Amino acid sequence: MNDTFKISVIIPIYNAEKYLHRCIDSILSQSYCNLEILLINDGSKDASGNICDQYAIKDRRVKVFHKENAGASSARNTGLDNCTGGWVSFVDADDYLLPDTFRKGMFEQLRGVHYDVIEFPFERGQLGRTTYKVGSYSRNKYETFYTNQFHNELWGRLFLRESIGTHRFNSRVIIGEDVLFLIEVLSSCKAMYCFDNGGYYYNISSDSLMRGSDEAFLEEQRYALLDALEQRELLDNKIAIAFYFKLKEVLQKKDQQFCDFLKSKKVTTIMNLLLSSFTLKKKIKYLLAYLK
Repeated sequence: MNDTFKISVIIPIYNAEKYLHRCIDSILSQSYCNLEILLINDGSKDASGNICDQYAIKDRRVKVFHKENAGASSARNTGLDNCTGGWVSFVDADDYLLPDTFRKGMFEQLRGVHYDVIEFPFERGQLGRTTYKVGSYSRNKYETFYTNQFHNELWGRLFLRESIGTHRFNSRVIIGEDVLFLIEVLSSCKAMYCFDNGGYYYNISSDSLMRGSDEAFLEEQRYALLDALEQRELLDNKIAIAFYFKLKEVLQKKDQQFCDFLKSKKVTTIMNLLLSSFTLKKKIKYLLAYLK
């Protein structure tokens, strides 16, 4: 059953006993109560599993799934396969929601308009708070929004479950799997809405996978992500092209390689490039390379 205004919060958990109480309590204390929290214990070796079970006993909105360790993508897919809400949110176990992120009456101001995504502010410790202009964004506006302000993390958003459809996470890509999912879902969206209340708190800690990973492994995963973007033919929209180019810059690829890539793609890709947020100089440069 799909409860239209229920929010399904999916939390992949692996050895998160240090932060888990704070995370779950922050969600249960939201003023919007029509929630279900899916705790996916991904083979934790600490007390995380027991903590999850305790919450399920105390609050019927909490559902627990224990599984063998297979990574965050597999855990999130388990959540997607078992959620019943009309809206879906992803929260990492070491992060938390600020008060009134999901607030009572939030859906009242959205009635009468179809939205696929809802964006919330977010905070990254000492890096400060990021907020967006409150209101509705049509497809053209939100494509411009994402090409200029795209953050590839899943958190800080609500996704209409209907818009997610059968999209699932690619478990073969360990770092950047959220990018593939986001681009697939956002590419078919028609409208989004931004709130300025509450927000998502991202915990910048030494426990972070990205901080603790070997640089060679990170680079290998970035290339795997590029390959996945190309193989899935996701580069015919402005959001994907903008992220792809940013990733190319991270990998310090030469401009000619990107130009060569563009040559092999459809004319629609080039049109989307011209409509993207690149500078006029780069747009002309890539277009000339394509026309050679």
